[in-house]
Amino acid sequence: MSRRSLLMAAAVVAALVVTIPANSQGVLARRVGQSWGTWVHWAHFGTGLKFPALVTINVEGTLTVSGGTGIHGVWERTGLRSIHATSLLQILDAAGNAIGLERHRCSLGYSADFNSYQGTEFAETVSCPTPLTCPDPLGPKTKWTPALWAPPTGIQVSATRVELVAPGPLK
Repeated sequence: MSRRSLLMAAAVVAALVVTIPANSQGVLARRVGQSWGTWVHWAHFGTGLKFPALVTINVEGTLTVSGGTGIHGVWERTGLRSIHATSLLQILDAAGNAIGLERHRCSLGYSADFNSYQGTEFAETVSCPTPLTCPDPLGPKTKWTPALWAPPTGIQVSATRVELVAPGPLK
């Protein structure tokens, strides 16, 4: 390979290294099918009722959610524009003691521009006999039951990607 070709290849790699991280939530990233990013996530409960959460889907397969409590989980790609996700959270009483665990399993499909997603979320719970004797949420013997507050057919969810708003005075 000639020196000129090596220099051109190095320039292209350097441009990608600089551009892609700087534009990780931007137009370039969505063009390459990026499912990760930060989203305003809505759980729809019919008759116009919906509950918001902020979801950050990380590139390495983890996710975090802020929606009244801390939620942590994992995700995997299931198709060109779809993922499955599983997340866990603690259910606390008024004193802050763990009284149960909740698991959410989601199937999400992205729009063609990767600027939004829709899907179905299933919520399940398990009780803790005491704050120090919660079952293993990953154990095969743990018996999850549908959450009483969620419909058995799942919760319809949707989200929109958080976009960069440049700093400066409001117009």
